[in-house]
Parts: sequence; structure tokens; C-alpha cells
Amino acid sequence: MTVTVDPHLVDVGTRAVADGAAESLSAWVNAALVDRLQREERLAALADAVAAFEEVDGPISDEEIAAQERRDLAVQCAGVG
Repeated sequence: MTVTVDPHLVDVGTRAVADGAAESLSAWVNAALVDRLQREERLAALADAVAAFEEVDGPISDEEIAAQERRDLAVQCAGVG
């Protein structure tokens, strides 16, 4: 397989190897791909959960989203979680 990688990212990965944070550049890239896959899987699961909720309880309104964002921000500012 051949891929093109931004030179800056190659430099960052190479430094990670030099610092002992990765076994090799290939291992560093592989770990990044695993992270991306796991993120996409979490987002897909979240989308499924929202769809299942909305199927039962109806669409989540903009007001409900805004209220949750305010609660999340309050918790974050309080240093909880």
C-alpha cells in the first residue's frame, strides 16, 4: 500500500518514535488509524442511539439541544467530569 502523508505529520510521527512514544512510524500511523476508526464507531453508535430515542420520543428540538449545551458547559466550568 502506498499513501501520501503531510510532511509535518511525518515529522511529528518521527519525533514520537525518537521520544519512545511509538515503536516505529508505521506503528504511530497505525495507532492514528485505530483512533480514527474508534472515533467513527463511537459517532455511529451515538447516531444510532439518537435515532432510536427520536423514534420513540420524537425529534430532539433545538431548544433541548441548547439546554443540554448549557448544562454541559456549566459542568465543564465547574470542573466536574
